[in-house]
Amino acid sequence: MIDEGSGESRFLFMHLTLHPHILLLRSKKGHGMILDLMTLLFYGLLFFHGKEKEPLKQNEKPWLSKACGQCMKGWFSIAIILHHLSQRTGDGYVFRHFLFAGVFCVSCFLFYSGYGLMKSCLSKPDYEKHYLRKRILPVLIPFVIYSIILWLTYCYEGTVYSFADFAYGLSRGEPMAIFSWYVYFILLFYAVFYVLMKVCHKDAGKMIRGALIFNVIWIVFCFLRGFGIWWYNTAHIIIFGMYYGAFEDQCDAWISTRRRRLVPICTAAVLICSWLPYVIPWFIQLPVFIFSTACFTVLMIALLMKRVPYNRALMFLGSVSYELYLVHELFILLFRGKHIYIASDTLWIAAVLICSLIAAYLFKCVLAPLKARMRRQNG
Repeated sequence: MIDEGSGESRFLFMHLTLHPHILLLRSKKGHGMILDLMTLLFYGLLFFHGKEKEPLKQNEKPWLSKACGQCMKGWFSIAIILHHLSQRTGDGYVFRHFLFAGVFCVSCFLFYSGYGLMKSCLSKPDYEKHYLRKRILPVLIPFVIYSIILWLTYCYEGTVYSFADFAYGLSRGEPMAIFSWYVYFILLFYAVFYVLMKVCHKDAGKMIRGALIFNVIWIVFCFLRGFGIWWYNTAHIIIFGMYYGAFEDQCDAWISTRRRRLVPICTAAVLICSWLPYVIPWFIQLPVFIFSTACFTVLMIALLMKRVPYNRALMFLGSVSYELYLVHELFILLFRGKHIYIASDTLWIAAVLICSLIAAYLFKCVLAPLKARMRRQNG
């Protein structure tokens, strides 16, 4: 069953009020075993290791390489979809644990974003040149196109959003595209990072302190506006990524020398804290989220130091991770809408995953010429 107060599950109450019977979904006998098998096969992707096509750059470490980051983003892009799907079904003993995985999936993306920003800033002399075009447009343009498609889909389903509805929802932390909070935060942080580069003259220490100040302001703003906690409970991880990018050798040395102790400690912390925020008072939820996501990020790095997953499936998923994040909401809506309703949870989940993968790939192909043109303009 779905808990009305459980974070992003408010999606159902905000956007699917036309279909209240969706809220009464219950686990169907036999479906859970199939979903658990699908979940275990998905986990198995992490254990297949192939030969990397591109050699590591000078002084590049395998666990922080571009290929590793792409594979991890690929895996977590599917995990975040499973997280959103698990909020809408009670099937599967293993599958339902994705309910608690959302903050950890987002932490992976934010860490690599912060790490990449800082590494590029410090290693490329002219990084700020064309920065806004390089960083913001590749995120903004697909999002605008997708938002138009989603708006048309809502119209097709019988819900028409005006611009006033859109603006009012966004001001309350309830945008039309419910999962788009991540996109809004990334766009905002990219703009903040640009300002920090200019103001701090690429001084890593000052930039990190500036980002911390922004994080505090962001948390206070979201809290006062009544935004859901998911808008800000992982924001600190992008700053952790910045710190790691600035002081990579020191961070690697600290983790590698303590890896045998960190792995069990961080694993226990993540397992305990993954469900703890849902049973404790609201005023101590944020510290628990901050602690658990920090432990998860350290755990991820410590495990990657031992083994780096690499295979074509993960590389493909990583190449369309952003598009996947955008489009999967569309199929969650369509396949349990007024015109198409897949009652079986197993078939619904399979349909959402398959169609999301196909649509994400096609979306990327359609946008490829535009991205190529932008790269040529950026030199």
